[in-house]
Amino acid sequence: MHTNNVEGTERLLSLAIGAMGVKSGIKQGGIGGLVKIALGAMLAKRGLTGHCQLKSLLDGCEREDTHDERTASIPERNQEGVTPKSAERAQDRESRMDHALEETFPASDPISP
Repeated sequence: MHTNNVEGTERLLSLAIGAMGVKSGIKQGGIGGLVKIALGAMLAKRGLTGHCQLKSLLDGCEREDTHDERTASIPERNQEGVTPKSAERAQDRESRMDHALEETFPASDPISP
């Protein structure tokens, strides 16, 4: 059974816009009209049932990302109390800074007076 994840004003707007889309699609006719009817019917169903499958999928993905971030944010520490990843990042940052300085100030350029 689906839980309601669309409520209040959002639900009413979905129903109203969906009904207008169906009506507009019927008036228009053709392939474009069929597309409008289908999209309007989907919005109207969303408003009537109070459930949006796309919204529940996006919420599920968001929860998984949040869970992954929480578990990844617990760093392991070595004997010195420093996380290996943070030490690697610091070394990488240092090497990038050294490289940038070498590129910015090559030894072959003459010193300006």
